[in-house]
Amino acid sequence: MEKINEEQIERLYTILNKYFIQLDWIKKVCNITNIREMNVWQYNGLLMIIQQVNDINGQY
Repeated sequence: MEKINEEQIERLYTILNKYFIQLDWIKKVCNITNIREMNVWQYNGLLMIIQQVNDINGQY
């Protein structure tokens, strides 16, 4: 499985900081020990979940 690149890692850190999401939570959800182990499928899925939660919370 293809791993995420440096640009995607930086974008992920930006999003995590923006929404106050702890990196440890992401490691547990994705079952990884290092952010560089994340593959593209996990990365895209995580971004979709964050976007959906943001959209739902923005409606209230």
